[in-house]
Amino acid sequence: MFKPKELSPEEKQRVISKINELSPWFHNIEIARGIFTNPKSNYPLERWHAVEPELPESLENRTCLDIGCSSGFFSFKLRERGAERVVGIDGGEQVLAIEQAKFAKSVLGMDNIEFKKLDVYDVDQLDTKYDYTLFLGVFYHLRHPLLALDKLRKVTNGKMIFQTTISRIENSSKREIDYIERLTEPHNIMLRSNHFYEKGFPKLYFTENMMMDGDNSNRWLPNVECTIAMLRSSGFKIEKIHLGDREVIIICS
Repeated sequence: MFKPKELSPEEKQRVISKINELSPWFHNIEIARGIFTNPKSNYPLERWHAVEPELPESLENRTCLDIGCSSGFFSFKLRERGAERVVGIDGGEQVLAIEQAKFAKSVLGMDNIEFKKLDVYDVDQLDTKYDYTLFLGVFYHLRHPLLALDKLRKVTNGKMIFQTTISRIENSSKREIDYIERLTEPHNIMLRSNHFYEKGFPKLYFTENMMMDGDNSNRWLPNVECTIAMLRSSGFKIEKIHLGDREVIIICS
């Protein structure tokens, strides 16, 4: 396991100055002993705790792809687990994300991680298939979500761990959970207009020019049924669903 290094007073000052220069940081990373990139935030440690159980204890001889890697937190965690090669890509709103990730990597002294400024729609340029793909906190920002899923299907050789915000689930019951589980397998129905109004019908809301959860870069808010259907339509097989009040984590292959 990689551990943050103890730095000399001069090195600490240099690192802190660079952290400030590259601010703001979205990920809070302990970049050196006692030095954090965003100490007021507990993100993404909580998200990692939700994702970690879905990964093998050892990723030895595995290749991993981190979509929307931001400052690199998840990429570093994958490497800590022994991944042979980790590629993190980001081409989004955080213009300094890749520079932050490369700096954090150099301070942590990690090898076998590559950070690239690359859009999710261009992942096929990597010309590699990955054993594990992380696709966390990105889907609802995308202008072309189905295109992104189609592209990720081409480069995911093993499992993809997917997370997105969903529309609120109200009055959840065992019957509803059973219904969601049935959606893990393809099915066909004779569609009638009244199906659109059923509680479990796949729905996707477009949030044009709206501030959602304090972020005006969010575009889409699907319900869980729609999320599952979109993944399946791009060729993914749904293996497991972790359903929260406002988010879902889906393991697919």
